[in-house]
Amino acid sequence: MSDTTHSSSNTLRGLQEGLKEWVGLIAAVGFLIGFLVLNYLLFSQYLGLGTEAWNRAMVLYTSVEALALTAAGYLFGREVNRERATNAEQQAQKAQQQAVVAEKEAAREATKGRDLAVTIEQLLVRSMPKQPQPELEAATPVTTLDQIRQVVRSFYP
Repeated sequence: MSDTTHSSSNTLRGLQEGLKEWVGLIAAVGFLIGFLVLNYLLFSQYLGLGTEAWNRAMVLYTSVEALALTAAGYLFGREVNRERATNAEQQAQKAQQQAVVAEKEAAREATKGRDLAVTIEQLLVRSMPKQPQPELEAATPVTTLDQIRQVVRSFYP
């Protein structure tokens, strides 16, 4: 039941985001079209306006111009941000894949290290004399060191 609720809330959220995007797009295009229409009306009737009417028209024109340029910035910025977001998602996915590979490699290396330690320990135990011999206590036989070197090279060529 909760999965259905969670899924429907995600669907609703997706619809709301899509609706916001469409409303923004329609508003931006509407402001740009309104700006073009205002330009046509203003400059087609330029000669017939008096000074006071022209000043009022210019105040209206600059207000609509600001909105139109903001709408154009929104349209261009939206595409740039979408491209940047796509690139960021791809980089994040690639980094996540690299992290998984690195974790697996670290686990393999840890296992190899533990196996190497156990093998060296076994070689040392086998090379120790059964009876304590005080004259050999400080010395490790050369054959044991050669065996350890061979084992280490087999694990880490």
